[in-house]
Amino acid sequence: MDREQLYSTFPTLYEKGHINRLFDIFNYVRRTPFAKDIGMRVTELNGFIARVETLTLEEIVKIASKCHFSLEVVMDLWRKEYEKQKEDRKRK
Repeated sequence: MDREQLYSTFPTLYEKGHINRLFDIFNYVRRTPFAKDIGMRVTELNGFIARVETLTLEEIVKIASKCHFSLEVVMDLWRKEYEKQKEDRKRK
């Protein structure tokens, strides 16, 4: 399966509960090719993964488009990722 076909399965994976937070997509696709596919360097993507709140709306829209998600879905996934990271930082 090529990456474009894989990306088109993401909405189904979301509906079935396999993708619950934004970066769960990396359980299905590697970071480097994904970064390239959205026009980003992998080091830049890794920075966003470390601190999801640094993603701009433009970058979130690119992710939504590539993953075949509506903006509403990707914003919900972003919010859940943000809340998880915030909780993890409180524990440290």
